[in-house]
Amino acid sequence: MGVLWEKQVNCPICKNSFVAKNIKSSAVKVKERDTDFRGIYEGVNPNWYLVWVCPKCYYSCFREDFLSIKRKYVAVLQKDIQKRNAIARNSDFNKERNHYLALISYELAAHCYNITDGSKEKIGNLYLKASWLAREVKIWSLEKKFLKKALQCYLQAYESEPDLKMDNSLIVYLIGELNRRLGNYKEAIRFLGRVYDDRKGRCNLEVRRLAHEQYFIIKEIIDKEEGRKEEENKKEESI
Repeated sequence: MGVLWEKQVNCPICKNSFVAKNIKSSAVKVKERDTDFRGIYEGVNPNWYLVWVCPKCYYSCFREDFLSIKRKYVAVLQKDIQKRNAIARNSDFNKERNHYLALISYELAAHCYNITDGSKEKIGNLYLKASWLAREVKIWSLEKKFLKKALQCYLQAYESEPDLKMDNSLIVYLIGELNRRLGNYKEAIRFLGRVYDDRKGRCNLEVRRLAHEQYFIIKEIIDKEEGRKEEENKKEESI
């Protein structure tokens, strides 16, 4: 038995009929997770197929949103096809996916959500997943680029979107963790501390545990750096 199931879909933007491929949930086996929740899988990676892409016009979004595009955005997306073509670079989405096609699918989807007023939380999720794919193939500059975009979106969502889909403590944790991964340690401490210091027990226990671990890892790095600077200042004063 294969790991994919297929669905015939009509693109709501260009009316092209195509076969959307999806991973069977029974085929997904998680070995472990990174501290930003990237799954490390045995065999197939489900993140390759979370985004549906029309192979003709490159309209893209998460599977659950693909057919429910608001009518007012159809014309906008029809006029936008050249920009999507530039992002897609002639990629063939009729084929089974690899890392490259999966990355392009996330870039296309982020672009589509941006021009159709999609939530910053959802766009942040796309960029975070794109960073995971870049990490898997060890393209660190690309991972950093997507982490920065995800962080920016999550901050905007946290500050201005009242109807977040994810738990409040989870988005605060992710803002702290992405800051940590980008080397923004003071900001990381600030946000991770909010989760770690939650006295009312509102946080998911696993998220709080992760925040606790990452908080003290960063604290140790900051303390060592401050100690090193102090030693250097003492040497300079003694000269």
